[in-house]
Amino acid sequence: MQDVFLDNQVLDVIKKWLEPNIRGHLSVPSIRKRLLEILQILPIETVHLRESGVGRIVMFYYQRKSVSLEIR
Repeated sequence: MQDVFLDNQVLDVIKKWLEPNIRGHLSVPSIRKRLLEILQILPIETVHLRESGVGRIVMFYYQRKSVSLEIR
């Protein structure tokens, strides 16, 4: 089922949840944490990362000092 989700752009949805909103606020930390955990277990391939742009938002959290170490 994971491949079906990936082929149907589930990463685009995850990216939208992880991105800051219009006002620059981030999603709830528990949601961010769980979505990032899900990203770790999905069989994501390079093509999925390129199509969705989710890698950029992951790097955003990695580089952001105000985000907890657990999420970074």
